[in-house]
Amino acid sequence: MNFALLNHRTEVAKLAEIVTNRNTYGITMYALDVNTWGVDKPFSDPENSTIYRRTLLELSNDTFVSEDEEMNYTHYPNAQHGSIWDY
Repeated sequence: MNFALLNHRTEVAKLAEIVTNRNTYGITMYALDVNTWGVDKPFSDPENSTIYRRTLLELSNDTFVSEDEEMNYTHYPNAQHGSIWDY
């Protein structure tokens, strides 16, 4: 079992709010802010990106970044070293 994902889903469930998004023609959706440090309540800071999803499961899946994904992220695909962590 992936406890990081489970903890993330719990945090998303606590922070997400149901809103009516004017960009989706009045459909009620869950909203959550995403920033460099993780997730936060929607509309908490103008510098955060607010994302909208129909379900909490979609919202948690689309905002979860695993440790493997962070460490193996290729910033420079054609460079001698593929990741910034290799320099």
